Amino acid sequence: MRLAEFQQNLFAELQQAKTLSEGIKIYQNSMRATLFNSLTKIFPACKRLVGEDFFAQLAWDYIDHHPSFSPNLNHYGENFPEWIERFKPAELAYFPELAQLEWHWHKVFYGPNNTALDFDKLNQAILEQGEDIVFKTAKACRLLSFQFSVNKIWQSCQPEYQGNFNFSIKGPCYLALFQLEHKIRMIELNLAEWTFLSYLSKDLSLVNICEKLQELGLSTSPAEYLPKLCQLQLIHVKNEGNL
Repeated sequence: MRLAEFQQNLFAELQQAKTLSEGIKIYQNSMRATLFNSLTKIFPACKRLVGEDFFAQLAWDYIDHHPSFSPNLNHYGENFPEWIERFKPAELAYFPELAQLEWHWHKVFYGPNNTALDFDKLNQAILEQGEDIVFKTAKACRLLSFQFSVNKIWQSCQPEYQGNFNFSIKGPCYLALFQLEHKIRMIELNLAEWTFLSYLSKDLSLVNICEKLQELGLSTSPAEYLPKLCQLQLIHVKNEGNL
């Protein structure tokens, strides 16, 4: 092969490699932009809380340190609240908890739906099984506890919010988050209600749960809040589907 021909071939290969490298960079930049847009959609209240510039810096830094390993973008951002914890402003101690709430909201949104309860069948099951009945929570219901009143903070960060901002953010805050009739419901609970619902995942009968609550010193009887939890459609009968 003559020198001129060798140089020509080498130049062509270098140009091809350069084009490939540029193509990879374009893809990388496009992928980073996609991940950024995904974080913006999952955490809109967080963005409104701290402003576009600060949120953008957090998001870009997170993307640089947390590449996506799933083809499903709905899985991306799970560790974002932990990332925020490292860089939160001192005056926004509740910022990571707001991010946690938005992540759970996102997962519930893409999770299973619950249909409306058949209260006649529910009442019949209660009459037949009595204190031995085994309840369960609504499908994919997330029981969350926070140090701050993060539900109020979240509401104040909604674009349509017109209330005042002179509310207490002091917690604790206990929430249930689930999907009903293709709409997400966020229910604020007291400690007794939240603890009762938490025990439903252990397949315990009603009488066993009452005993556990007494051991914890929660004197409020489930009879006082069971009708409320049923009315809110947070409770179903195990192995009965959506009544």
